[in-house]
Amino acid sequence: QESTQGGPFESSVATAPRRYPVPMPNQDFVGLVNSLQATAEAALGELNASSALVRQGGLGESPERARQTATRSLRLLTMLAEKTRGNLDMTEADLLSEAVTRLREQLAN
Repeated sequence: QESTQGGPFESSVATAPRRYPVPMPNQDFVGLVNSLQATAEAALGELNASSALVRQGGLGESPERARQTATRSLRLLTMLAEKTRGNLDMTEADLLSEAVTRLREQLAN
């Protein structure tokens, strides 16, 4: 009687799931996105601090200049997203999308 298990073509390697290499995000790209986001968030922090000082009668930094800095960083991140669409791995695309979304929300407040 012939067994159906352990035949000449059966192998544990053949039944193991395939593992494809997951691309690593480009660290320079990640650094660029993080830098632009940090610049915008720092400017927004200055904007909030300036607004508080103005309300208290202090001089503070120019709120308009801080808003311009944050807006410029958001524009650069948005342009980067448009120009790289379809050319990023999932990690890079998610990082960029989250940065744009977060900054838009913060500027809207």
